[in-house]
Amino acid sequence: MAGSLDDISERVDTQIKLKLSEEKYRLLVNGIVDCGIYWLDINGYVSSWNTGAEKLKGYCEEEIIGQHFSIFFTEIDKTNKIPEQILTIAKNEGRYEGTGERVRKGGEIFSVHVILDPIHDERGTILGFAKISRDVTERERLIEKLTESNIELESFAYAASHDLKALLRVIDNASRWLEEDLAGHLDQESLENMQLLRSRVSRMGKLLDDMLEYSLIGSKITSRPMEMIQGDVLIKDVPFLLAPPSSFSITYDKRFEATKLPKFFIQRVLMNLISNAIKHHDKKEGNIFLSLEEDNLYYTITVEDDGPGISSQFHAQVFKMFHTLKPRDKAEGSGMGLAMVKKQVEHFGGSIALESEEGKGCRFRFSWPKKIMPL
Repeated sequence: MAGSLDDISERVDTQIKLKLSEEKYRLLVNGIVDCGIYWLDINGYVSSWNTGAEKLKGYCEEEIIGQHFSIFFTEIDKTNKIPEQILTIAKNEGRYEGTGERVRKGGEIFSVHVILDPIHDERGTILGFAKISRDVTERERLIEKLTESNIELESFAYAASHDLKALLRVIDNASRWLEEDLAGHLDQESLENMQLLRSRVSRMGKLLDDMLEYSLIGSKITSRPMEMIQGDVLIKDVPFLLAPPSSFSITYDKRFEATKLPKFFIQRVLMNLISNAIKHHDKKEGNIFLSLEEDNLYYTITVEDDGPGISSQFHAQVFKMFHTLKPRDKAEGSGMGLAMVKKQVEHFGGSIALESEEGKGCRFRFSWPKKIMPL
């Protein structure tokens, strides 16, 4: 008898704890008012409803329990069987997540971000689905507005660059015609000034090109598929594209041979870093070595040279726009190369750093995520 009473007492205690647990869960879910959280049965019919769902969709619990969740979709989505497709994806892939249009009780259409997870019993059988919905109408409106502004800015950048470069061509041509018309009448100083004028025009053209490229990093205009290429093939293409002096040696780690990398973007970064190493070298000949490391998340590429190095006090400055450690009159580039490299790498979720001491060369080390998620 005592044993039976103990068993009954234990079952009662368990039921009380379970009821308290369910009550805590109900209070927790109903306390979340900025998200709709509810359950669907295996066929997509609503079986539970929280306060956040009522606020989001406009239906009270009594109205919606037992209704099919397709009631929240537009007529076009229903015709295209989007509700059925969502359930199928959740069943087959273990989750559905996406953003789309839904319809409130009064007919108002709004944007919502949805997560749908299947719920299994201890044998793995799907019992139904847990659904979380959040109103993202304002976020989508701001994204659309930002996209429109970016397109306008990109168009303006192209137009401004084109018009300014046209003026530069006029100045360059005028200086050449003037020099031809005055041939034999210009002294050495005047000829040197003409050459200086054309070199300044050329630098301004390069600056406009670099500013345009910098402004468009990450834009839709410059977006392109991630073409993957064997690492060693990518490296061998760089000297061909740069045409460096024959006195400079560019070598690379054998690990590139066993790795595939995104061609266009990595190539652009490497071209800037190698060009920078050659341009700022203090000797007529030099060595540049490229090494590769990787882990589960990132490739890490290092571009190392045996040039003059950079004092630690200037390490942060080299990545700033228009910055050069040489006097402006002696600098060949626009001062934007490393700024573009930094923006490109960080846009795709990587990072870049300089390791250098004065007189001991430079090591630019950048990481590139294996799973690209542009920021």
